[in-house]
Amino acid sequence: MIVSGVVANFHFQPLTEPIRSFFFRYDPKEFTFANLKVASEDMHSTFTQMEASWKIVEPELVFKSKFLDDEIQDIYAFYFTLIKVCGMLGTMAVSISCLGLLGMVVYTAESKTKEVGIRKVMGASTGELALLLSKGYVKLVLIAATISIPASYFIYSLMLEQIQQYPSAISILDIVISLAILLVLGLTTILSQTLRAARANPVDSLRYE
Repeated sequence: MIVSGVVANFHFQPLTEPIRSFFFRYDPKEFTFANLKVASEDMHSTFTQMEASWKIVEPELVFKSKFLDDEIQDIYAFYFTLIKVCGMLGTMAVSISCLGLLGMVVYTAESKTKEVGIRKVMGASTGELALLLSKGYVKLVLIAATISIPASYFIYSLMLEQIQQYPSAISILDIVISLAILLVLGLTTILSQTLRAARANPVDSLRYE
């Protein structure tokens, strides 16, 4: 046997399987498939010509053709479906959380309308009032992030270990970006109501007192 060359490791099985030893053997008698790189504007005509050439080489076998991109997409369709499902569930979870947070902030702002009005009359600034109404919820968002990020990291790593032989590790940058997105969404939800309450005219809130 003559060794013509050595190639780097590559996946020739699904990603759930480890990379094993593999070798290419040149034996024309065992050829079953022909891999061709096709660049044509008229694929129908190209396939017709390929089929005619195939019948000359092997008239007894039916000519079948597939695009490699389509086969790869079919093999890993599970991953694409899993990404879509996880993305949809994540979006729903974040949306529901923001709506719940918004409801609590609105309730707090409404229940402390008179207190905000009195503090504003006494000289409190808009920033101080917004901080007064927001600091409790900011702490809740930070606590939620502290709990959810490690839990998500553990679940993600455990899930990838089950469905992929060589999982990609989550970097510090991924965690920082996730935390930043979570904080931006939470702070936007909180400040949208606290700033509105802090900027309200105290005359309107104290009119009937």
